[in-house]
Amino acid sequence: MPDLFDVSKETILVTGASQGLGRQFARVLSAHGAAVALAARQTAKLKGLEEELESRGGRAVAVQLDVTDMASIPAAIDAAEAALGPITVLINNAGIAVEKLAVDQTEADWDAVIGANLKGAYFTATEMARRMIARKQAGNIVNVASVLGFGVMKFLAPYTISKAGIVQATKAMALELSANNIRVNALEPGYIDTEMNKEF
Repeated sequence: MPDLFDVSKETILVTGASQGLGRQFARVLSAHGAAVALAARQTAKLKGLEEELESRGGRAVAVQLDVTDMASIPAAIDAAEAALGPITVLINNAGIAVEKLAVDQTEADWDAVIGANLKGAYFTATEMARRMIARKQAGNIVNVASVLGFGVMKFLAPYTISKAGIVQATKAMALELSANNIRVNALEPGYIDTEMNKEF
């Protein structure tokens, strides 16, 4: 019987790894044997996590990634793969929320949330998929959506819209990439006490 939690042959890129769910994903994956590329805008936090994982015998590298900067995406993946080898799994976790009523959300708020949560996640996934296809490599892409991709609540209209978009993007990519032996799935977590929603 295979160990379903054995990821010792995987090289996994986790976006938004500097805090919250991303940091926890990185710790758990490293503890189960994966080489982990830690990606986020806040590289100072990433270095501490990189050192923590390596002190426990893990293989890790911190890379700077701003998913709202399209040039940053291939550069970060290049750096991760130069350090650890070809990425086999993407955990597409980076995201933000702006808490205001819909009528108070500005265009800048909309652009920031949709840019990070939907556009950034989509183009990180497609960049990763192109590389997997070119290598004829099986792979996995895991998009972190939210229960708010299916339901709604006040003060988070752009966030809920972005997460609904991630659900549909996951379905579309799963359909297209299955022929390349690349699985695409989404997680839809509920509220978990992290830095992003602690005040709420």
